Amino acid sequence: GEVDVGVDHVDELRELWDGLVADATPVEPAVPMPPPAPRAAAWPAVERPPADPLIVLPDARTAPAPAPPPVPAPDPAPTVPGPPPTIAPTHEPEQGTEPRPSRRERRAAKRLAKDERRGARLELRRHRILPRTVIGISMLLLAGAVGAAVSGALLYAYYDWRLSTNEDRVGVLAESLQQRLTDAGASIDEAQQQALAELQDRAGPLIDQKSDAVAMADLTPVVAPSTYFVSTLDENGQPSVGTAFVVASDESRSLLLTSYRAVSASTTQPGPEIRLANAGGDPVVAQLYSWDPEHDLALLSLDQPGLEPLTWVTGDDAAVTGERVYVASGVGAAGITFSPGTVLDQSADGIQMTAPVGSAWQGGPVVTQDGKVVAVGSLAYQPLGFSPGQVPFAPPVDAACVTLLDCGGDGTGN
Repeated sequence: GEVDVGVDHVDELRELWDGLVADATPVEPAVPMPPPAPRAAAWPAVERPPADPLIVLPDARTAPAPAPPPVPAPDPAPTVPGPPPTIAPTHEPEQGTEPRPSRRERRAAKRLAKDERRGARLELRRHRILPRTVIGISMLLLAGAVGAAVSGALLYAYYDWRLSTNEDRVGVLAESLQQRLTDAGASIDEAQQQALAELQDRAGPLIDQKSDAVAMADLTPVVAPSTYFVSTLDENGQPSVGTAFVVASDESRSLLLTSYRAVSASTTQPGPEIRLANAGGDPVVAQLYSWDPEHDLALLSLDQPGLEPLTWVTGDDAAVTGERVYVASGVGAAGITFSPGTVLDQSADGIQMTAPVGSAWQGGPVVTQDGKVVAVGSLAYQPLGFSPGQVPFAPPVDAACVTLLDCGGDGTGN
């Protein structure tokens, strides 16, 4: 395709070309002249080929054509008999005709014409779009202002609508989130309460269980005032010891329950004295009131009214398997000593436990962590007919109501 060149570039190229033409020297090719016709016989006319056209390099409009150089005369041709040859006229360039423009000039002229046509089209287009009068320009500006105002109003209305819509959505979302938060909090609180209730139900027995140290410390002020250390002699005159605890008391005397094995020598007359001491105090003499060898139980009478009896528990309220129990002895620095253990088995015949029972603990109360008596410590009780060994049996405390005490309707001795 053609390359568009501006008018200024065309003028510059033309001036450059004119300068080159002024400095150039035209060159005309040498044209050989035909030999003179023979004068003898007539020859047929022979047309000569036209001479090459004159090549002129400079522009004919700016510089005159230079005169052609002299052509040397050819050697005379030999005379040939016959008619003389006919010489064809040469084509000489007519004076006053302009030479044909070069290809570069034609391209420059085409570009110039194309630029002129383009400028005319742009001018016509500009006049079609833009007004050429003051009123037209004013109307154009007014129309632009009105359009801008309408566009601004539309944009503001759209912005206000979007803003109100977003605010409504945010409000609905905030209310929804607040409601969800409230519902979630209520659900969490309800689940927490249910979990706590379930945990308390499952861990209730564990919570009720105290450590042995805490339990024994709590039991000391409850059990110690009603527990006495028993000292006497056996059938061989050797010391026999045990523990007794108050089961009943009135205005004249108090009754204490102990182990038959500890005071069995006093069942015959004359028998050894039975002495009782509480919390390391002075010993007092007690009398053997009744006894039950089958359950290894004996009832002592003490001439001291107003003593505080311990509370019994029987039946469903008695100790159950796995519960911690403590066998009390009336000897110790605090006036009482506990041997802790766990109930391994419980039946109408009593309980079998892991709490060790020594000589000083036989006849002592077997109490729960809240200080209630469920059995009596024993080294001789054999409900199965054989020695239990290191895991002793303890007769139930309500066994005293069979032959030793009148426990009334409740069967608790209280």
